[in-house]
Amino acid sequence: MKDPNTLFAALFEPKRIALIGASADETKTTSRPQRFLRKHGFKGEILPVNPSRTEILGDKAYKDVNAISGDIDHAYILLNGKGAVEALAACGKRGVKVASILAGGFADAGAAGASLQDDLARIVRETGIRLVGPNSIGTVSTDPPMALTANAAFAVDKLRTGTWGLVSQSGSLIGALLTLAVFQTLTVNGAQYALIIMGALLLVNVLTAPEGLVLQLFQMIFKTRRRKG
Repeated sequence: MKDPNTLFAALFEPKRIALIGASADETKTTSRPQRFLRKHGFKGEILPVNPSRTEILGDKAYKDVNAISGDIDHAYILLNGKGAVEALAACGKRGVKVASILAGGFADAGAAGASLQDDLARIVRETGIRLVGPNSIGTVSTDPPMALTANAAFAVDKLRTGTWGLVSQSGSLIGALLTLAVFQTLTVNGAQYALIIMGALLLVNVLTAPEGLVLQLFQMIFKTRRRKG
């Protein structure tokens, strides 16, 4: 896929999403992407794939990606190991634009896992499918709404919209920002700055901050600590 606009749309604005290995058991991680997509207002088609089911959480289920008619913009593969490799190969042959893989256990898990990851790379080269992962907690957009993720933090009632974006190697960090962060606003020289304070972590670019901002931040945090302690 050489067109960046097509890739962007498949990643953040997909119209049809296949969930390969989807589960109807709401206690399982593999049920989360389908539930979160619905919960946070996804307007497109959700296509759960599970050979043992004809329906999952209210959506028609398919035995494999080849049983789905029409284009598939994004496939989230919720299978492990060899099953994930086989699913990626099927997606590549099927012409799926982008696939994400939830499972770990590839190059991070020794020689056997590294061999499986080599298989993933080979499939990408041979078919041209774009791959997010393995070990990807998912992709989320708030405009248009598309919470394609297995991260439990997205069980929140409502996602905030705004102009901030975050790319993280750590799904835990993203979850912490959603569940533990305190949002505050500070005004310096008439301009407002949105701050995210999370425990000892403060997200602000001190190199580009205007004069006086860092000092005011320190004073604000110090006063907050004194009130608490």
